[in-house]
Amino acid sequence: MRNGRSFFFIAVLVLAALLAVAGLLPRIRAERQGNVAALVTDMRDVASLARESELTVPEVLDVLLGRGLTAVAVGELTGQELMTGALDLGYGSVGELLPGPMPEALFPDSAAVLLRPGSPFSSEIRAFVLKKYPGSRAIGLDRGELLVLPLSLAETLEAGVFPDYPMLELLKGRGIPLVFRPGSTPGVGGEDVALAVASVLDAFPEIRAVVPAGLFVAGYPDLAPLVEVLRKRGVPVSKVEFSQQIGAALLERGLFPDI
Repeated sequence: MRNGRSFFFIAVLVLAALLAVAGLLPRIRAERQGNVAALVTDMRDVASLARESELTVPEVLDVLLGRGLTAVAVGELTGQELMTGALDLGYGSVGELLPGPMPEALFPDSAAVLLRPGSPFSSEIRAFVLKKYPGSRAIGLDRGELLVLPLSLAETLEAGVFPDYPMLELLKGRGIPLVFRPGSTPGVGGEDVALAVASVLDAFPEIRAVVPAGLFVAGYPDLAPLVEVLRKRGVPVSKVEFSQQIGAALLERGLFPDI
């Protein structure tokens, strides 16, 4: 009787082991397909390290590259970052940035970008905004040009508004592989996201991969235009381990095996 129970116990253990192996097979296949790994840091973190040390940003990059860094990630700046002075421009609501009476067609809580004369990257920002937000309105002012986005200021606080052009330009021509991280932006369609991302990829050929940032992939659920842009340029999407980002699996399926 005791031998019978022992045999049954061993049989259960063997069966459990076989089931576990069967469950691991898809994971093993996935790991074999994604056989390229990279050590990546965010460019804003590099800038923070430089600020805290006595080194310049290029010097910090050289140190990190010497210690195994393989790529640098550059994303889109959020509305919150723009409001706190990440770039030399004005960012806020139309009600705050537009002097005088409010035009009837505008909402006072709409997000707006004030591009000052001579401000760095004004032309790049303007072109990107008009691609990503085709419903934007440009208003000429004495102190610059006001771009009014078809979104409320609150909707953009955690959203990717436009790329971190100063950091992209700083890395341009240095031979460092870049990872571009377009951010989640509510209310922006897949076609508009794709056109905007394409403009960044074309301007910065150092970008070797795209890793969407935020709660959901920009353009979700219409990711076909973004897939087409990435495929045409041979730019893969990189997987972030344990990410629960909405739309990530759909984007990966569309680009498989370029992951």
